[in-house]
Amino acid sequence: MRPSPLARRWLDARHLVAGLSLVVIALALLAYWAWQASVRRHQVAIELLRSHAELAAQRLGARMQNELYLSATAAFRPALAAARSSGTGAFDPSTLLAAARAAEACNCVPPLRPAYALRTDLTTAGTMFAGPAAPSDAERESLLAALRDAYKIIEHVVAVAGFIINVCV
Repeated sequence: MRPSPLARRWLDARHLVAGLSLVVIALALLAYWAWQASVRRHQVAIELLRSHAELAAQRLGARMQNELYLSATAAFRPALAAARSSGTGAFDPSTLLAAARAAEACNCVPPLRPAYALRTDLTTAGTMFAGPAAPSDAERESLLAALRDAYKIIEHVVAVAGFIINVCV
């Protein structure tokens, strides 16, 4: 007995649906894999940009450090030489301002352009300011308080480092 033409069409339709279902599943898998690849590519691009930004920040920091070192050396070297040659060994802040302005005038280093300079022993009486924009008395006290706090932190770090060196030796 032969299958009827209606049953035959039904079998052909089921095969067609099954085949189309497999094609749809394959396309869905391909689309999912393409989406995953796109997400991974995006993450790699973000990481690459972050890495590039970190490298640029490191280079900028190194350049700023170099320029600050050169500027400070150009200002402090003549000021310290003047302090040594004076015989007292006392550092005059106005000498530092003059040296900073001379370095700025020669245009050989990045200029510091300090508003004022100071010499201090962390007491109000032992602090000497020089410059046209010297701070007021209240600002001087807050500046000295900040310097005292920073000095205490440095003393603590030096004490800890000394302890570590003594323990390791």
